[in-house]
Amino acid sequence: MEKKTSIMKQLNKKAHPDGFMNFKFVISKVGEHDYKNSQLCIQDDRYLTPWILERMRCLGEYKNKVYCQVDEALKSLANIVGRECKELELLVPGNAPKGLDPENQERLGAAYAARRAQMQERRFEILIHLSELNMEMESIDAALQHHLQKADNVIMKHLSCYWRGILKAAGDTNIPSKPDVELPVIPGQKLYETHFKYIKQILTKGLTQGGCGDSIEDENFRKTVGGI
Repeated sequence: MEKKTSIMKQLNKKAHPDGFMNFKFVISKVGEHDYKNSQLCIQDDRYLTPWILERMRCLGEYKNKVYCQVDEALKSLANIVGRECKELELLVPGNAPKGLDPENQERLGAAYAARRAQMQERRFEILIHLSELNMEMESIDAALQHHLQKADNVIMKHLSCYWRGILKAAGDTNIPSKPDVELPVIPGQKLYETHFKYIKQILTKGLTQGGCGDSIEDENFRKTVGGI
């Protein structure tokens, strides 16, 4: 899948939630400068500065953008899953009618047997493909979580450098050894997790029962997977 390949390439890149030009010694100097210019304050029992708040805002926006991009990439996959699960439901061969004369009974029996063989082959193809799509989804989700963790780590490293500058400028004070920050709420996370869970439900039912999943609250996304 082209979109899947594209999103995986993006997720395998380095995370830059707050830009590219972030040198440790420069960030530490910024911390010293901000303390000397009385930028440090206490909000809700947390030591904060405008620089820290801006970095947390950057992290929140970056993670939300990545969640939304992956969610968008899943739509084409969801469409395929919904279509193939629907096809599985329709692949019911049935039996040849009874009570016919021997010649017609034999002819219809052979025709129904051939159709059953074709359907069984197609079901096998679909189930193999659904299994592959299931593994693709797991790979995408694992890459997403790894990328977001890298983004968190980048911001925390920058905060650590910045805080060293704060502590150096403050000298012997009661300032904690590391900043206590609150991670931002990510709107795109809930959207992605809802859609991911839904597609997985469809896949699980398709693989185990040859059917599709239940309804979902998001009408637009539900239509993406074939109106189920």
